[in-house]
Amino acid sequence: MKRKFVKHLTYIVIVFACVISCQSDKEKIVEGDLYFKLFDFERYFDAPESSLVHIENAVKSMGGDTLTKQDLAFKYLVEHNLLRKPFIRIRLYNGDNKILLLDSADYSQFVQYKWSDLVRNKEKVRIKVAVREFDYPHFLIDETERAYDGLKVLSVDKVEGETYWKK
Repeated sequence: MKRKFVKHLTYIVIVFACVISCQSDKEKIVEGDLYFKLFDFERYFDAPESSLVHIENAVKSMGGDTLTKQDLAFKYLVEHNLLRKPFIRIRLYNGDNKILLLDSADYSQFVQYKWSDLVRNKEKVRIKVAVREFDYPHFLIDETERAYDGLKVLSVDKVEGETYWKK
């Protein structure tokens, strides 16, 4: 009886370890600095509710084979419930730029940081976050950016340095 219990327990531990190792392939910890786009046309989540409803209704009525790149982008955002999902931009230490999708609670940690204040004070915001790779089509963002789904913000620190930005 005891031997059977140990055998079953061993089996459960092995299965659990396999599941965890498979998940960790897509999940990782990344570090970088908050960066800003001065003209950020991808920020729909903070648009007025009436505008978001109008976009969603227009997208739901779209059809046909003649969709533009912008139509495809809006269709993807609506179908995957991303139109209202807040995000920030992070510049990794290797120079890669990423969009970091966050839940509202994690996003609220970043609303206090303004590009003009950081530049004026010669500061930057250092971020450490657990993420999952996210299949975010390139037609939504410029070719130099990719996206992460933020699982948990681990640290946010304002430090001395230069805040990266682009137009």
